[in-house]
Amino acid sequence: MGHRYRQPRVSRFRSVIVVPVVAALTLLLVTGTAVSSAGANQKSLTPLTLIPVRTSKMIYVLATTGCAKPSCLRLLRTSVDATSFSSATLPRVQPLRGSLTGTIDSIQFANVRDGYAIVGATGPTTLFVTLNGARTWHRVAVEEGARTLGLTTTANAIYAITGVCSSSGTSCGDYRIARSSLSANRWTSSRMPIGHSAKTVWGFPYVPAAYGSEVWISEQPPGSAVIFYSRDGGRSFQKLTTPKLGSVNACGLIPESAVALWAECPTGMQESFLFSQNAGKSWTPVPQQAFYGTGGGFFDAVSTTLAFLDYGATRPLVRITTSPRTATRVGVLSCSKINSSVNGLIFTNARDGLALCLPGDGQSVGRLEKTLNGGRMWLDVSMPLH
Repeated sequence: MGHRYRQPRVSRFRSVIVVPVVAALTLLLVTGTAVSSAGANQKSLTPLTLIPVRTSKMIYVLATTGCAKPSCLRLLRTSVDATSFSSATLPRVQPLRGSLTGTIDSIQFANVRDGYAIVGATGPTTLFVTLNGARTWHRVAVEEGARTLGLTTTANAIYAITGVCSSSGTSCGDYRIARSSLSANRWTSSRMPIGHSAKTVWGFPYVPAAYGSEVWISEQPPGSAVIFYSRDGGRSFQKLTTPKLGSVNACGLIPESAVALWAECPTGMQESFLFSQNAGKSWTPVPQQAFYGTGGGFFDAVSTTLAFLDYGATRPLVRITTSPRTATRVGVLSCSKINSSVNGLIFTNARDGLALCLPGDGQSVGRLEKTLNGGRMWLDVSMPLH
């Protein structure tokens, strides 16, 4: 849910995957976007991250008033047409050097009411939960003394991967997969079926993908790729060997139904995209040109048969279909014309989409753009201060 190795950002009509807030803000800092210098003069907010909501056209936007302090962060609600914004609240966040979002690791929403935020930099993390549309948040315990390393939601359940990590967070073990209803007040867990237990140089690879009671976990041991697949909510797993899912670490899996999945696989500098129509047993490559993980592009799966792939910078936005298997250029983001990076892309259907760009032309703020015609034309969106 452009890439870190970046988990795809998935929109409302899918099983939601964690939105990696830290990656978004690190990119802002690395590209030299001077958010703090612009804050004193601008009359609008700087968008940092787009957060989708399952089964809804609602989208949350994490933004800043212009400084690198948690007190400057704002969480806003809007719909995909972005005609108006309303204020929401964030959980308690501590400052963190080098991060515009402090100790926020990720935020996601299962529906318009129920949302989840992982907060913490090292050691055990805290999971904050809202059950009233981000008006208030409260903390819950998944596994005492463990870090929550990966999280995803379905229409009625949350799946979390936890591990006991060193104080620096550089090594972890005792991985477990935990499950709860959306209230997050009662968790059951079991040991993870993964083959190795160390955090790699590419980051922690194990992020659960889920649709109903179907759960998938991608792994990249030496030799060939593996998917661990559960049909009973993570209580038991079978091992699927999937040679086509080659990756330096693990692939990001995006289930659109109990049998249809998309995969985003970092293979070093480049990334490949595939889809499966049989619950991950076999995979078909997406028709694509060379896509570079550091090139500022973004992948957004929309449905069982539709996805969009933006190649970043001045390159095009492409509509991908699986039946028939096509890749059709539909347009170019307005901000892409000034050599920007796309740091968020959410389509709620084949027509309506919202994008977040980080311009590469020396401007000091990120930009929101929307389309109502499938990406052929994009309009700028203003985010007024609240």
